[in-house]
Amino acid sequence: MRSHAFTDEEVKVLRENKYTAFVSNSSIRFTLEFKEMFLEKKKEGVPARRIFLEAGYDVDILGTSRIKNLSKRIPKEASAPCGLHEGYHIHRKRPEDADYSRMAPEEAMAAMQREIVYLRQELDFIKKIIKTDSTGGQKQ
Repeated sequence: MRSHAFTDEEVKVLRENKYTAFVSNSSIRFTLEFKEMFLEKKKEGVPARRIFLEAGYDVDILGTSRIKNLSKRIPKEASAPCGLHEGYHIHRKRPEDADYSRMAPEEAMAAMQREIVYLRQELDFIKKIIKTDSTGGQKQ
């Protein structure tokens, strides 16, 4: 099992893989294409280690813990409101600031769907506050 930093040579090897979006001595991020492919193969029952091998990665460089963590993280990311993404995801604290007219139609649709989820959560929270206030701090 291996979870320590990559050597400079390992970084060079990992960077050459087309599915690597970013790699440093301490972390690796994968392309959206890899994450989508990983999900499809995982649904077919292919083990995570084999998926990495077929994608051209040296599983000894990545290590068992990274592979296990990623096989948990990708499905979790896919089921999140913002879905799969490449690199870091920037959370908008105020979705009403989004200018949908400047976005591509697919991107605007996804942003609107995220905003709907956010607004529903916000509304549920406000309802709970109102309910608590109207009952004198006691649940009904």
